[in-house]
Amino acid sequence: MLLPPLPPRIGVVRMASHYQAMAEGAHVGGDLYAVTRVPGRCTRIIVGDARGHGLEAVPDASRLINAFRETAHRWAPLPEIVADMEASVCRQLSELPEHETAVAEHLISAVVVEIPDAHGPALMVNCGHPAPLLLHDGIVTALEPCEFTPPLGLCEPKGCSRRADPVPFAIGDTLLLYTDGVIEARATEGMFYPLAERVAFRTASGPDASLATSATTCWHMSAGL
Repeated sequence: MLLPPLPPRIGVVRMASHYQAMAEGAHVGGDLYAVTRVPGRCTRIIVGDARGHGLEAVPDASRLINAFRETAHRWAPLPEIVADMEASVCRQLSELPEHETAVAEHLISAVVVEIPDAHGPALMVNCGHPAPLLLHDGIVTALEPCEFTPPLGLCEPKGCSRRADPVPFAIGDTLLLYTDGVIEARATEGMFYPLAERVAFRTASGPDASLATSATTCWHMSAGL
């Protein structure tokens, strides 16, 4: 989907973004991102990837963007925000004609991060999405969730519990959020793209430097304090 560029700073967070579609000439797809503020408290960021390719994935990506914008600016615990996002997506899906919901699964992987304005850890809820990378003092760590939670859009009657994992995100650190187009990209020799290695080899600091070092065919975003 077509998304506006992000500002270089929101609250205490510096950020940069890059999008390059995998298909030549393509400008839209299921990758999504958004940022919002909870005034006086924190910045919330979402990166996601709707199932499918090109135009077929755009409606589901739009539904999740709408859900994030409806809910993420409110002051409530992050797992509650994500639960409300899932409810919003399911409500939007319930309004579709029956034949549209019967022919395809509407699954959207996403990771939602909350970065506080004051001191303290960031929080992350990962819904079946590739683990963000944290760069701290030259060391890259994949932020795997403590418990697996499924993608959004399943709309199960009882839903599922989602927990927020703490992220030790300090001044000078960089957090790289991306979609699977990066890690599934292959060289001509058949090797997968070594994203973590590329991030570790960067020589300058800040979100822009991380993107310049790691950029490949995907959408991804870098945020730093």
